[in-house]
Amino acid sequence: MDEKFDILRHPNVYSTADGKAEPFRHGNSPLSSASLVFDEEIDPAKLPEPALAEVEYELLSEEDLEERFNPKEEESHEKK
Repeated sequence: MDEKFDILRHPNVYSTADGKAEPFRHGNSPLSSASLVFDEEIDPAKLPEPALAEVEYELLSEEDLEERFNPKEEESHEKK
């Protein structure tokens, strides 16, 4: 017998289908503000190009991050 948590003893199990509540239905929320519709008749070649925001970023490697966050550690070893 394993020692996994018994989900039926969780204090909030009453709000799940296991606790006899209604199952959650995706896309039926009365608070949703948008929806998606897939139209097979849309020609992807005729869609406009999406506008991309001008963003400047620099992708750092793990070594670059270590250099930036631990520069004093390396200097102290070099001085010894």
